[in-house]
Amino acid sequence: MNVFNILAPVIAVIALGAWLGGRGRYAAEFFRDANRLTYHIGLPALLFREVAAASLRDSWSGRVMLALLAATVFTALCAAAYARLRRFPRPQAGALIACAYRGNLAYAGLPILIFALSPQGMGAARSPWTATASLCLGPMVLLYNASVVILGALLQRGPKTDARLLIREVATNPLILASAGGLAVSAAGLPLPTFPERTLKIIGNMALPMALLGLGASFDRRRLREVSDPALAATFLKIGLSPLAGWALARWIGLGPEETLIALVYLSCPTAVAMFVMSKPLGMDEHLSGASIMLTTLLSIIPLSLILWRFAP
Repeated sequence: MNVFNILAPVIAVIALGAWLGGRGRYAAEFFRDANRLTYHIGLPALLFREVAAASLRDSWSGRVMLALLAATVFTALCAAAYARLRRFPRPQAGALIACAYRGNLAYAGLPILIFALSPQGMGAARSPWTATASLCLGPMVLLYNASVVILGALLQRGPKTDARLLIREVATNPLILASAGGLAVSAAGLPLPTFPERTLKIIGNMALPMALLGLGASFDRRRLREVSDPALAATFLKIGLSPLAGWALARWIGLGPEETLIALVYLSCPTAVAMFVMSKPLGMDEHLSGASIMLTTLLSIIPLSLILWRFAP
């Protein structure tokens, strides 16, 4: 497996976004609008089509989900313990915890897995393991969004936060809705008719390149100078401890190479770009989130390269 051929296209598109954003050829508002379009339309279309076309019987892997969930919870608990030990203020503690476990699965992990698991790339016929990766994405999106919203609410309003508000935030998330809809179609065994399937394919094909361009355009070198102890801690936890915990769990429960690849790529993904947008409204330190996103994005190539070299077919 040529690791370069898998990672280089993703890194190149991110770098192109950074160049376009840094040269001022496109206004920052353009990338913000593009990210919103991708988040609300493109990516849900991609997820719905991938999940709906997958066979739950042939593609679902509860053991992969077990490894993902257990490693995520373990990493979050370690981050919380470190934040408490260092007595960081609540905004920094919240950002540290969230950035340590919330990965950029859809925008970074999914394209890497599509290239790794489909020998001919994104345009090839679906691999059953690609379907497994897509099916695992829905529950993880649910976990990430629900937990970050709950964490932010606890930081701002304490344990007396209105549960109905939290449920509404989770229930209206477009990625969760798309994943749930795709799961329902797949579980019912309903094939997608040609017209909606091709329409979703056209719309969904814009999601990954636009998301990667937006990810690159969000880079701000000035924030790299503001890296502090919690940002370094979040980086180590996200791309160091998290995949190590996942690897130990994968060996313990006996995952195969492809299953291990899916779990470890997702666990090694950089911190989600959405954390920077969500941090301030949720009462978290947005500068710490931005620094963590920058560091994990730049350094995640190291664990991802090792994982692809060892486990990619």
